[in-house]
Amino acid sequence: MQLVAVGLNHTTAPVALREQLTLNDCGLRMALSDLAACRHIPANGNGQPRLVESVILSTCNRLEVYAVVAGSPRAGWQRIEHFLADLQGLDLEGLRQHLYRLEGPAAVEQLMRVAAGLDSMILGEAQILGQVSTAQTEAQAAGAVGPILSHLFDYAIHAGKRARTETDIGRHTTSISHAAAQLVNDQLGSLEAVQALIVGAGEMAQVAA
Repeated sequence: MQLVAVGLNHTTAPVALREQLTLNDCGLRMALSDLAACRHIPANGNGQPRLVESVILSTCNRLEVYAVVAGSPRAGWQRIEHFLADLQGLDLEGLRQHLYRLEGPAAVEQLMRVAAGLDSMILGEAQILGQVSTAQTEAQAAGAVGPILSHLFDYAIHAGKRARTETDIGRHTTSISHAAAQLVNDQLGSLEAVQALIVGAGEMAQVAA
C-alpha cells in the first residue's frame, strides 16, 4: 500500500482553474462516491492501481486528493489525474502542469502544513482546519476512507489545533476577509461609523460581513 496525494492550490493554478475544480455539497459527494467505487476495482497488469482509500480536500483555493493505493505511487498519481480531468472535461496535459504530486512522508507533511495554516494564502487562517475536518467526515460518509487516512486526518486535525493554541500563527490576520477588512480600515479609518455594502454569495461574503 502506498500513500499518495495529488493537488493544486493558489500557488500552482490560476483562479479560473481552481473555480472549475471546486467541489462542495452534492458535487463533492458524487466525486467521493466515484472514488469509493474504485476500492472494488482490482489492480491490473497494465499498472492501473486500486484506490483503497481516498479523501478530497476542496476549498476555494485548493483541491487535493489523498489516497492509499494498491500499486505504484506513479500509477496512483496518474489515476487521480485522470479522475480530476474527467470531473470537468479538462485537458489532461493542460491540467498536469498545475498539479503537485506527493507520496509517503511528503504527502503526510503536506496535510499537516495545510491543517496548521502554513500552506494558506493567509498564513494561519482559521477556516482550513474546519475544512480538513469536513473532508474527513464527507469521505467517511461516502465510504471512501479507511483506517489509514482516518488516522492521518485525526493527526492532522490534532496538529492544526496545537499549532493555533501553542504558537502565535493565528494571532493576527486569520482570513482573506479579515485582511480585506483591515485594509479598508487602514484606508478609511475606523469602520464603526461607515456604511458598507458587500456584493457576493456564500460563506466568504458572510465572513467578510
